Amino acid sequence: MVATTKELILTFPAQHTLGNLYLSKQVFPHNRTWVGQAAGEAKLNLPPESMIGLALSHDVDAKMAEGSAAALNQIHSMDLSTSKYSAPFLAAMMKLSALRELRLDFLTLSTQDFINLNESSCLETLWLTGSSVDDQMLPVLQGVKSLTSLILKSTKISNSSMKALATLPKLKNLHLPATITDDGAEALSQSASIEDLDLSYTALSAAAIKSLAVLKTLSTLYVNDTTLGDDSVAYVKDMPALKVLFLNGTQITDKCLDSLAEAAQLEHLELRDTKVTEIGIARLRGKMKDCAIFGP
Repeated sequence: MVATTKELILTFPAQHTLGNLYLSKQVFPHNRTWVGQAAGEAKLNLPPESMIGLALSHDVDAKMAEGSAAALNQIHSMDLSTSKYSAPFLAAMMKLSALRELRLDFLTLSTQDFINLNESSCLETLWLTGSSVDDQMLPVLQGVKSLTSLILKSTKISNSSMKALATLPKLKNLHLPATITDDGAEALSQSASIEDLDLSYTALSAAAIKSLAVLKTLSTLYVNDTTLGDDSVAYVKDMPALKVLFLNGTQITDKCLDSLAEAAQLEHLELRDTKVTEIGIARLRGKMKDCAIFGP
């Protein structure tokens, strides 16, 4: 049966806008397409495998939201990054029946905010880029069992939070800040679900790659702009599910290419801005005919 476009009619207060409406794909990560204001009656066509989202305006309040309960219960993605809100307001948003994605980027957050996140039964994606989240708040997310994607870039989260993240049963996509080191990678090796891991700009050594090699589900690994060298590549062949590897901006050279060639499971390999030569890349392509290789 072919999926069809769904027609939506969302009714908001006519006098004041709650913010901007957008469409995005359900798959992570995704771009957003802005489709209009959350004011009055909004008629939208929702394509298959897509979400309708709302970026709240700066001055929205609980009373305004109460008048839009029916519309808000059809929202899949909510962006609070440019708004002011109270803890009770966030708790109310977490009870929305369709909410799958929440953006709290660059906000000053509290422990109560994270407690309120546990009110959601269907939250899958949480954006916390540049927010004030810390190591005391983050473990509270262990109660959000439905979480599949977590973005923590440009935060102060440290290695001490990685053990808690490793226990999240459905977490597949994890993008971490530059504060993570080998100890954090070792803690993450206990995860049974991580598929997409971004450790770019972190302070890693070959020991981190050795730790991550035990992850049976890891299919995409970003270690761009780290100081990883040739010794780290030896463990790539031991990652059974790894299909995509980004080594851009690392310190690797032609000396490690024979080891990389042993990683026959790879389908996409990026070696831009490294010390690998064009001749080395050409030879590697000859050995890894089923892998798309980009560089130097």
